[in-house]
Amino acid sequence: MFERTDFDAVGPLFKEYFSITIEHSAGAVDYTSRLLDLASRLEARQTTLPPNLQIYRLLEGLSPQYEVRVIAFTEAQPRASLDTVVQWIIDAEARLLSTPPSGLNSTASQNPQLAQWWWWRQWWLIW
Repeated sequence: MFERTDFDAVGPLFKEYFSITIEHSAGAVDYTSRLLDLASRLEARQTTLPPNLQIYRLLEGLSPQYEVRVIAFTEAQPRASLDTVVQWIIDAEARLLSTPPSGLNSTASQNPQLAQWWWWRQWWLIW
């Protein structure tokens, strides 16, 4: 059920093997492609992230009827607990959202609506 995804295909910052599947009574949802998409966008922004895994928070807010299974393979940690992976996700999200693109801060002081639009767009693109 779990696939081994090669992050080397995304770029030099992503050398981990990662797969996440969320199971529900209606079936399983594989978030691997979503994570790969996020990884490429994070790398394009050259965001500094935790060394083990660069992923976004996808697990928060799931209702109890979902069973979450996470397998993360890294050189430093062959297997990571769900709590560890969730912490990596939260750290990645905090760094992503705290670093607007260059030039936005100076523009935002002149145009607050532009800054608000950018934050909304970031949230929408990730979800």
